[in-house]
Amino acid sequence: MSDQLLNYGIASYVSENILIVPFQTEFYADGIEAFRQEILKKIHETNNLKGMIIDVSQVNLLDVSNMKELESILSMSSVLGVTGYLVGLKPAVAVALVELGYEGNKLNIALNVEQAAKSIQEGEALKMRHDDELESDHESEDR
Repeated sequence: MSDQLLNYGIASYVSENILIVPFQTEFYADGIEAFRQEILKKIHETNNLKGMIIDVSQVNLLDVSNMKELESILSMSSVLGVTGYLVGLKPAVAVALVELGYEGNKLNIALNVEQAAKSIQEGEALKMRHDDELESDHESEDR
């Protein structure tokens, strides 16, 4: 399943129940709200989605405002029950963001798509084991 997200020309796709959004253009303030709405709509419409990865490895310039927008999108995905990750930050971008005062402690960040996907899958497996343990505890209490 692949389709274009808005006027950005972003080809998003779902792989192993993870929405992957490879961002290959700079962020512009006038389009970020529409981008956010489109991503949230896609999350809502995609069945059995476990996670979302926004890949910014092709983006050369991110400022604090852009990062806060991405943080907001990832937080909203979490509220919808989908674990979100930001991947592909270039070292120079990371240095500039920290120098501008951005901390990034509210984001799930991974080096690349593979690392994020593994974390999402491991988190889902852990959640399933926890749910099974809770169900088992309730069955024991009922006896």
